[in-house]
Amino acid sequence: MIAVGIRLFGDNSLDWRFSLAIAGTVAVALIFFIAKKLFSSDYLALIAALLSTLDGLHLAMSRVALLDIFSTTLLLAGALSLLYKRHLLSVIFLGLALSTKWNALFLIVVFLIYVFVKERRAILNNLLVIPSMYIASWIGWFNSDLGYDRNASTNPLLSLIKYHQKIIDFHSALDIAHPYEASPWSWFYLGLPTSFFYESPNCGTGECSREVLALGTPLIWWFGIIALLLTINYVIIRRDWEVGFIIAGFAANYLPWFLIPDRTTFYFYANALQPFLILSICYTIYVFLKTESGQKYGELTVQSGLALTTLVFIYFLPVYLGTTLSYDAWSARMCFASWI
Repeated sequence: MIAVGIRLFGDNSLDWRFSLAIAGTVAVALIFFIAKKLFSSDYLALIAALLSTLDGLHLAMSRVALLDIFSTTLLLAGALSLLYKRHLLSVIFLGLALSTKWNALFLIVVFLIYVFVKERRAILNNLLVIPSMYIASWIGWFNSDLGYDRNASTNPLLSLIKYHQKIIDFHSALDIAHPYEASPWSWFYLGLPTSFFYESPNCGTGECSREVLALGTPLIWWFGIIALLLTINYVIIRRDWEVGFIIAGFAANYLPWFLIPDRTTFYFYANALQPFLILSICYTIYVFLKTESGQKYGELTVQSGLALTTLVFIYFLPVYLGTTLSYDAWSARMCFASWI
């Protein structure tokens, strides 16, 4: 997918990121339609799309040539298809997500269990499409003898298996210390965001800084955790299993990281959690608006929160985009020592 931009426009840093920007934009639209399906509300769907647009982590991941935004977007497409019971389309997207990043497997399993519990055999007829899509993603590797480990065996399929064994061994043993290593526990409170780029340019007015920081917009993430806990409580009390989709999606993207506690992990892995935090916020708003207080002050409260979130996003925008700032202006945005 990154190669599409290179093929269309050339081999340079801007064109490497062309497809990622498209994927990030599509993800916002997908969150809109997922929220609309879950809550039957254009208002809440617009809030979901706006919050996704205003999230710094989503913006940063849509501008760097990593695979995470593709995986997230494909998983959202698969989730939306599941909600609309387009099972064949769903497993195609889920298979493509698995082809992009293996950690999509956990969410795929949870989604399939969720649908099976609700509809029994409805999705089983299309289940083999997922591994088929995964194998199909290796066509280029099969058709060339230049791929990594392509000639590890005279049998191409055996070569592929050996290649996968190497990948598993590498990731299982990846415990090298890194200055931006962030435990999954720290992702929620933005303990150690990932700096993708930093320099101290000569700006003619003294010391300056320029950085691209993968940092979620603080208000979204901090309130998102509260909203997630409230959503869990609502699901248990109200028995709203349709919204259990949000909890299942979040858990599948987050809990598996604790199975490999020694593995080197980074905050930007949390990009896949962002849609479910935002959906939790929207569900919390949905419940609040139905209360007596919500009916009186709900819209004003929500609009004030969105306005404040927008201001916070604008404040941090220079460190999402790599804009040159005076050192003091940059330092003021580093709210905690661990952000530096």
